[in-house]
Amino acid sequence: MKKNILIFVGVAAAAGGLAFLLLPGNNGEGLWARIQWLSTLHIIWQAVLAFALAILLHEGGHLLGALGTRTKVTRLCWGPFIVYFAPLSLKWGGWNPFFFGAIHSEIAPYRDEESFSAAIRAQRIVFAAGPIISLIAGLAVLRQAEGILEFAGLFGLASIAIGIGTLLTDGTSAMLLGSRNYALYFAWNALVSANELDMNKRNWLLADSKRHIQQFAGQSVQPGKELYDLNVLYYVLAMQDVPSKPDLAIQSIIDKRLKFGADAFPTKIYRDTLAMILTEQVLSLHSSGQTEEAASLSEQLKQQWELDDLSSLKLEAFIQSSAPRADDYLNRIRAMRTTFHSYGALLEFERSRLQR
Repeated sequence: MKKNILIFVGVAAAAGGLAFLLLPGNNGEGLWARIQWLSTLHIIWQAVLAFALAILLHEGGHLLGALGTRTKVTRLCWGPFIVYFAPLSLKWGGWNPFFFGAIHSEIAPYRDEESFSAAIRAQRIVFAAGPIISLIAGLAVLRQAEGILEFAGLFGLASIAIGIGTLLTDGTSAMLLGSRNYALYFAWNALVSANELDMNKRNWLLADSKRHIQQFAGQSVQPGKELYDLNVLYYVLAMQDVPSKPDLAIQSIIDKRLKFGADAFPTKIYRDTLAMILTEQVLSLHSSGQTEEAASLSEQLKQQWELDDLSSLKLEAFIQSSAPRADDYLNRIRAMRTTFHSYGALLEFERSRLQR
């Protein structure tokens, strides 16, 4: 049946194309006008192909950066295709969130400052390699092109455009990784979104993040300028084996920001991050036997900070010690899975904490 449908569509398309070329239009346009119109379509088709290949070249630049730094790449998205490297396989992904190209690489193992710094440097190179290759290749091809509307010219323009555009994304990420707070935040995100939890990475990150938070605690409150520091604080609280009462430095950070209230923080992402921190604070108070303080903060949190579904489920799962709510919370984490991020590590960690 499917084969017959394909034959029918092919014959209909061929007949329609012949009719378009040979039959006169309403305005009496002839064959030459039709051919000119088809020439315009040809240029558009070349432009689309050039753009698609320029995207592939850009991702190839990231792959070269990964090879040069011995960074493990797990998968590549290009249009509807998803290439998995371990084990090697190709899948047809349909329309995926990374349709216009993306690669996923893993941060190299680290256990101390030296190995962590080396792993972050490698990630900076991987990020920067894509825009650099796009710009170099685009300029080189454009110089050799006979015309802008020729395929080489279109490819060169597309590569330059992609190179300039990704300087604002990949290039910004490469620059931000030079700051300690963003490097820690980036490493935590990579850790919890991986398939499995690497305890060596987690233990080192937890210790170094606590040192960073001690320094951050002495700084003045700057709403809108401390998002990555607050995210590091959240991971310090969330990735402990057992929720415990925060130390004086962490308590100081939380108290300073509670004085301002939710409206003092300019964007939703800042308010959501603080709400996540306060969620962990409620769990810490509850686990240390301060149930009244935990209930009071929980009520304040729900009234003023707009808890997301995941945080609400987390509170219920840990405080109520209810198996159904725990299952709901773990299923919500499973639902976060994407093409590049499985969150298996987070699922494993939270399941173990709920069982304690």
